[in-house]
Amino acid sequence: MAFTPIDIPTQEILETDFVVDLRVISNANTLLLKDSIEDLINNLEIDTNSLSIGTDTPINYIRTASVILEDTGFVFQTGSPSQIISSLTKNSSDQSVLNVDILSVDADFQANTVSSNSVIVTNSLTSNGIITLNAPLDIQSAVSQSKESIVAVVTDNAGTAEATINLTSTSRQNIFITLDADSSVYTGGGLVGGITAFKLKIDFDASNPPTQDTEFTICLVNIKELGMLASTSIISDINTAGLTFYVEAGVNQSTTLPITLQDGNSELTIGAGTIGEYKSLATMIYVLDANSTDRLMTKSIINMTLA
Repeated sequence: MAFTPIDIPTQEILETDFVVDLRVISNANTLLLKDSIEDLINNLEIDTNSLSIGTDTPINYIRTASVILEDTGFVFQTGSPSQIISSLTKNSSDQSVLNVDILSVDADFQANTVSSNSVIVTNSLTSNGIITLNAPLDIQSAVSQSKESIVAVVTDNAGTAEATINLTSTSRQNIFITLDADSSVYTGGGLVGGITAFKLKIDFDASNPPTQDTEFTICLVNIKELGMLASTSIISDINTAGLTFYVEAGVNQSTTLPITLQDGNSELTIGAGTIGEYKSLATMIYVLDANSTDRLMTKSIINMTLA
């Protein structure tokens, strides 16, 4: 920046009131102040016309309690050659835009939208919302699937020993089910007379139903008497009695409408005499079809039949 001379007016004074002693005195401090101000303006390259500091040579650092940026935003660039390496600006929608090559966050990072060429997560990544992938997913390590254990009470319903599980949007991908038969189904060391079948109904929660197009697998762990140890089982009594085990679609309690299993006419069953611990499982996907019907479609089954 070109040198700008400073003109500080000075006032001449008399040393005494006597005319014979008349002598002009110039205050030396005025000259020092003038030189200091000139050095300040030129060294910091202060341009009062463009309201800028450090036009050609950058300032080493500024220590301040707060910084307020207006209009054009913040730009961080290298010295020579000059290259912009990050910026904080405003777009046409009055939204702030941060542009950096590498963003390192030591604690929490919160954002509505993130656009990046690549993201590397060193420890863990948690999402509380839906993740949409618009390209192939390349998994180069083991996949740990979510799981949960559910205990449902089995009661007599007109001769059918029936239990119900309630699925929500937070239900895990793999659901391990233990059925506890109450005294209306099993008592005194044996099945109650009149029990002709076992049934597991799948309902959707009233306030928090499963998300459409989610997939889950149910596995029958055990059937035991209510109140007995988990190591006990009444499966042998059920097999000896030749009873069939059914899996049935129940009700979407958020709409009070029935859930359809497959085509609506098929049954998912474990054949008489073939029930076993950890022996039977079914993988299903929940879809809302073209007629807005809640439908459970079976993708795979083990030791079960769909007919």
